[in-house]
Amino acid sequence: MGRNRALVPVRNLGGGDEPGGRAFADGTDSDLDWAARQIARRRQGWESAGLTVDALTWRDEAAAWPQRLETPRSCVQDPDSLGVRITGAGGAELQVVLFRGGWADVDFVTRAGVVVTEAPQVGFPEEFGALVDSLVWRAFGDSADAGAEAELWRRLGHQFAEDDGSLPEVEVAGLSAEGIGRAYGALLAVAAPLGEKVEVWPVVGDEGIPLREVADPAAAVFRGELHPFHILLTGIAFDSVEIPDLGLFVGEDITLDFRSGEGWDPAVLGAFVRLLASLRDLEDGASIGFWRVAHAEERERFADAVAVYLAHRR
Repeated sequence: MGRNRALVPVRNLGGGDEPGGRAFADGTDSDLDWAARQIARRRQGWESAGLTVDALTWRDEAAAWPQRLETPRSCVQDPDSLGVRITGAGGAELQVVLFRGGWADVDFVTRAGVVVTEAPQVGFPEEFGALVDSLVWRAFGDSADAGAEAELWRRLGHQFAEDDGSLPEVEVAGLSAEGIGRAYGALLAVAAPLGEKVEVWPVVGDEGIPLREVADPAAAVFRGELHPFHILLTGIAFDSVEIPDLGLFVGEDITLDFRSGEGWDPAVLGAFVRLLASLRDLEDGASIGFWRVAHAEERERFADAVAVYLAHRR
């Protein structure tokens, strides 16, 4: 691979044993150790997909010039860079080098022979893992839409890659009662059949009734006959892509919640967004909203990334 040239300024946030409240430019080696853990978490998945992941390389700022690259972390007293090299079939190769000062070199070549050198920007530390996922997908993925899905993952992957214990919500708003009923039916059509023990609660009475016995539960909610209800959808597949389990809340709008972490990657996120778009498109005026956090900036980022991705797909 050629010399790398990408710049990655990274701003750190607090939380647990992760780097907290500092920018990479503050110059502490814990930043690079944190990045190394992100790579370690992904190594097994990459290798199971047939990729070869070389040992991480470290450069010691305290060493005499010219500093050489070391593979054991224990041999480095004052690390100022961390590198990883991943290779796959057909000569595909990816190299990422992250420097302690907030700089990174990124180069990759696909098995089609396309050579890419970029300067991605990472705004938050949790985005580093999503960035690497995106690069791996673009370098080694087979999908014709890998580029669009990789960009979607680069923008939103940090919301899906790591399980922080929360259940983020995505809302399909602006549907009529009929539209919510159609959306409910569309979701059940791409999921495994509901179990017999799944119950909903009527407004009148104190006993649950099997959901499968209600002809049009969404309409019953709007008529005031049923309380809004939440169920778990499993075995979901959209466009032949398996999507992790989703919680479904049926009320004045359709709301889906999910658990980040295992099962999410660029292809799955793309399928999830296309599923959401299919529900939104059931009626004019409907919209998709992300409610993981209250910050308007994060919601706008989600909306923008979804709009760009869907525009490319269409």
